[in-house]
Amino acid sequence: MQNEKRNRSRGAMSGHKRIIETAAVLLATVLVFSRGYAEQRFQKQMETLLEEYETGEAQTDNLQLTNLRVNYIPDPVGIDVQDITFSWELAYQDPPVRRELQAERNGQKEHVAEDNQTEQAAEDNQLAYRITVTDEAGKTVWNSGIIKGGQTTQISYTGEKLQDLTAYTYTVTSFTEKGCLQGRGSFETACLNTVPFAGAEFITMQETEEVYEDGQPVFCKRFSLQEKPVKAILLSSALGIYDVYINGSRVGDCEWKPGWTDYSKTLLYQMYDVSDLLLEGQENGIAVMLGTGWWCGRNGFGTYDYHRPAFIGKLLLTYADGSSEILATDDTWEYVKDTRVQAADFFNGETVDYSKPDTAELSLHRMGEAKQAEISHDFSGSFYSSCGIEVTKKEELTQTMQRGWIYEAIKDNGTTYGEAERIQEWGQEPEDGIFLKSGQTLVVDLGQNLAGIPSVTFSSNAEGKLTLTFGEMCNETGDAERGEDGAAGTVYRANYRSAQTQVQIAMQDRQKETYTSTFFYTGFRYLSITTTADVTLSHIQGISVGLDSPETGSFTCDNEKLQRLYENTKWSQRNNFTWIASDCPQRDERLGWTGDLAVYSRTSLYQQDLYAFYAKWSRDLLDAQKEDGAYPDTVPYTITTGSGNAGWADAGIFVPYYVYEKYGDKKLLAATYSSMQAYMDYLQKKSDFAGGQIGAEATFGDWLGLQVSDATFLSALWYGADAYCMEKTAAVLQKQTDVGKYQKLYKKIQNYIYRTYEIAERLERTAEKDFSQTELCMLLQYDLLQENDREKAQQMLLASVEKNEYRLVTGFVGTGLILRSLTDAGGAQSAYRLLLSEKKPSWLYSVDQGATTIWERPDSYTEESGFSKDEMNSFDHYNNGCAMQWIYESILGIRVDLAGEQPITIAPVLPDETVALTEAAGSYHSIYGEIKVGWKMNDRNIRKEVNKSVDIRKKDNSGNGETVTEAEFTIEIPAGQTALVALPIVGFEPRKLPGGIWKFAGVLEQ
Repeated sequence: MQNEKRNRSRGAMSGHKRIIETAAVLLATVLVFSRGYAEQRFQKQMETLLEEYETGEAQTDNLQLTNLRVNYIPDPVGIDVQDITFSWELAYQDPPVRRELQAERNGQKEHVAEDNQTEQAAEDNQLAYRITVTDEAGKTVWNSGIIKGGQTTQISYTGEKLQDLTAYTYTVTSFTEKGCLQGRGSFETACLNTVPFAGAEFITMQETEEVYEDGQPVFCKRFSLQEKPVKAILLSSALGIYDVYINGSRVGDCEWKPGWTDYSKTLLYQMYDVSDLLLEGQENGIAVMLGTGWWCGRNGFGTYDYHRPAFIGKLLLTYADGSSEILATDDTWEYVKDTRVQAADFFNGETVDYSKPDTAELSLHRMGEAKQAEISHDFSGSFYSSCGIEVTKKEELTQTMQRGWIYEAIKDNGTTYGEAERIQEWGQEPEDGIFLKSGQTLVVDLGQNLAGIPSVTFSSNAEGKLTLTFGEMCNETGDAERGEDGAAGTVYRANYRSAQTQVQIAMQDRQKETYTSTFFYTGFRYLSITTTADVTLSHIQGISVGLDSPETGSFTCDNEKLQRLYENTKWSQRNNFTWIASDCPQRDERLGWTGDLAVYSRTSLYQQDLYAFYAKWSRDLLDAQKEDGAYPDTVPYTITTGSGNAGWADAGIFVPYYVYEKYGDKKLLAATYSSMQAYMDYLQKKSDFAGGQIGAEATFGDWLGLQVSDATFLSALWYGADAYCMEKTAAVLQKQTDVGKYQKLYKKIQNYIYRTYEIAERLERTAEKDFSQTELCMLLQYDLLQENDREKAQQMLLASVEKNEYRLVTGFVGTGLILRSLTDAGGAQSAYRLLLSEKKPSWLYSVDQGATTIWERPDSYTEESGFSKDEMNSFDHYNNGCAMQWIYESILGIRVDLAGEQPITIAPVLPDETVALTEAAGSYHSIYGEIKVGWKMNDRNIRKEVNKSVDIRKKDNSGNGETVTEAEFTIEIPAGQTALVALPIVGFEPRKLPGGIWKFAGVLEQ
């Protein structure tokens, strides 16, 4: 009986189970059909919107698609990877004001209602998108279909295989509740599937030719075309640097091509469409001038140990009937050396003879006595396209004479060198030019320290020579005790060290010419011109040359000195970011030091769109990495620098992650991850946790820091910081095993640091001498402290900064961390005082001394003692400009971190009444669009009734009387995006706000 009951019970349970399972299946089926129906309905709605858009019925009045890009490059030419991505921005033509300040009534500012604004803003959000790509024949090679979602970046191409040397056009359709938006762009591929220079050879001078004598070689080839091609593509590169002219016209506007790489591994190449330069039924000419550049010119502290410069090129011609022809470099090309540019070197300068033909002329006419080119076999690495990286003249930044004077003789003034006796002086350049007699010298002050090339127009009635020399500063007294190297009124050149940086121009009788440097550049503010024949000079200019990449940041404020500091940082970044990120643009160095980027790269990403630049930098870094895993001090690596040094090598860990923070793109992290692991393995092998030293070599410490830091301690801290960053990187790449590995390593390093350097005990003593500011900043910023010690370290840092009277005593490492560390410690006002201090040394001290760029040393020059006696005394070193990160993130309050949970945060920190700053405004153009913030303090220290629990959306602000400060805020958020906004206004609750303009006002929190 019991068995029967048990069996019946089991049967009932089994039946119930079957019913439940059946119900679950039915429910799942219903959900699938429901989702499918919803998806079909959504697709139908989007298709209807598209049809209405195409007939002109569904238009979005105030939205547009802008900044369409492929691999973060607008309309790129020369893409050589199959893995391409698309991105675009939704932008308002006229940003809607979501919340407006109204007239003040009864002492209170009123606001329009904002309750419905979030709902209205949602109508601007992208609901879906579609991308179509067509080739140059009009064939559709990809239709993404209508993809639901708001994604506007990093959308991968998944269409047909991209073909070599093909022009593609694409259309992006963005769907919103209001209708459709469309934008169009293009991209052109280089050699994706084939070797770029198959069938071409590197051509060079004959073995008997001297590289540095008798002129720069110009290689030429003449050819005829029976019909004009419908398409003509030039692929070109060089060992050295080159310029190409076809039929008298320069090809492209890029300078110092192909760029600097590790020539033992890789070489960049360029791609140009030259169809419009070719002539049908006539003889055509190509002329290529070669320079030594980084290949065999002076490079860093010496000369590169490579052979003669060489050029390689292919001209690919396509005709209307589909046939094609290739013209490639081989030993049928010829060259001449007795050309206009007789000698050219980045460091030494240029020698130019205007009685000789230039490259443009040689592309138009047959050469005289030419020699046959030889084949060079000096390169065995691989090529990749320079797409997205160009260095160009910045005409909009051209500087002209702000003051000038002529001298002929040096008079005694009781100093070492005397004083240049001025014959004539000007402010700006006279309209009719400046007449300079034989033997006289003109000194020109451009008013701005720049990196680039000189340009000057000259006219003489006799043969003679002009000599141009350059300097960042001018000798003021002639006193060697003040570090000066010449008479007062002459150009100061000591800090150029062995770099000659001199231009020699041979003038011809009755010629009017304009000289502009070809293969020479330098950093300069002052230009000295000496002549051996009477000459009239005009249009004297300094032309800025730098990375052709959009500037993404802006900042203005009512503190003139802080504004000048900001502009100085912008200039130093422009001056040093070219094919590499050089430390300085003037002396006999100009190397891509990794330590500078380790702390400055975050700032650089706020100032410019640098994804393509850092993609190249990362590739250079991988090329330069040592077999043992160590990263070098400079990228590209030179034999005169080292590797595996703490604070420098660690750039290989941090820079790719900082790029990810701003772009949210994992590709760069993924491409460099195995290299990072190799560096971490290198550190592990070097480290002795049983009482020895851990981390990289303790060579540089806190370079140029006035407060001494323990270099071995910093090495250990950098090792901990590396583990901290690697844990985050592994998490981004979803490598969970590695996340655990680096968490464990991080904890091991933390324990070592606590044990070896007695962290807890020293923090208890609270004596400033126990830790340098840089040591404290690293402990705090990389979370290397135990939780109960964090506040102690913060208080010690605040006390140290105050004790040093807000002087800047940190070096390369600490300067990039100090302001953020103070702010995190609740010391935002201390950060303001440090930033705006004018004491020696400080950021503004150099501004007070007349700086127009960032100096290598706080005391590179002082009015009281003159020039620093140290031979490392650059007046254009971008590293100390890392304070600008704090300007963007704290003064403006803009933080874009795509590695975090909230991509866009706006939380400005305002100064108190002791700080000379009452208004600021600025912007950052993120990959989602431009974010703008502005604030202004209306009154400081006014007496007012304030209720600290007030809701600023209410009109009644009555409360207790006290001294307060009022401020207004204007915030602009990109269309289709949201930002977490936190304002320092009494009663303001942090909230997420959608796209548009938002205005707030109220009493600042105390």
